[in-house]
Amino acid sequence: MTTVQFTPNQTPTLKDFVNRILNECGLQSQADLTTSQFLGTIVAINATNDGINDIKYRNRWEWLKRTAVITLVNGVNSYAMPADFVRMAYPFYFWNGVTKGIPLNEKTPDEYSQLIPGLPAGSAGTPQYYMVDSNVVTIYPTPDTNFVTSWPNLQYVYFQGPQRPLGAADQALAVDIPPEFIEALTAFGKWKMKLFLEYPDWQAEQARYEQCLHVQMNRNNAGRRAPRLRPTYNNVSVW
Repeated sequence: MTTVQFTPNQTPTLKDFVNRILNECGLQSQADLTTSQFLGTIVAINATNDGINDIKYRNRWEWLKRTAVITLVNGVNSYAMPADFVRMAYPFYFWNGVTKGIPLNEKTPDEYSQLIPGLPAGSAGTPQYYMVDSNVVTIYPTPDTNFVTSWPNLQYVYFQGPQRPLGAADQALAVDIPPEFIEALTAFGKWKMKLFLEYPDWQAEQARYEQCLHVQMNRNNAGRRAPRLRPTYNNVSVW
């Protein structure tokens, strides 16, 4: 079977996107965002950053998932998470490069402090539980040498948070959003720009933004399905 890879459409640069917002609000394009004297340029840049953040926090988008691996160390039970970590998408599981091991059981920080006993010095073994608190994951029990040798990696999938905001100096960088969200982000930018300029139709742009966003949310959620148990007969799966 042949797999065909399609090249996705590229998102516009920050400069192109800001100028689109300005033009669609009846304003003149800016040749260079770093030297622009027009206050609306700053409004458009800030609106772009705010719109990206609002979109990313609205839903558990599939495109925000990232896979990461922690290399286990003998006797160490706490590890730092990525700087852009927001929340887990799937539980941790052990990985030896070939085989996927049993997932760990998640505990909240409160559950962990109340239910998981403290380990005496020098104790180690096979990890069974984990908690994530302040971007640090703690596993229990602490892995020992034998376990680390058999299962050297702890793999997981997490949701990525917003990256650093773009500024005028980043005018040549692409806007950090998938191409299918450009229409929604444009509506967000026009909403903020028209509100700043006191245009009477700014609420129409706000409604347009919500409409565009909900179209994408429905499309994203339509591809999901609740997990189902296979029916059995006399303890034998019928599928």
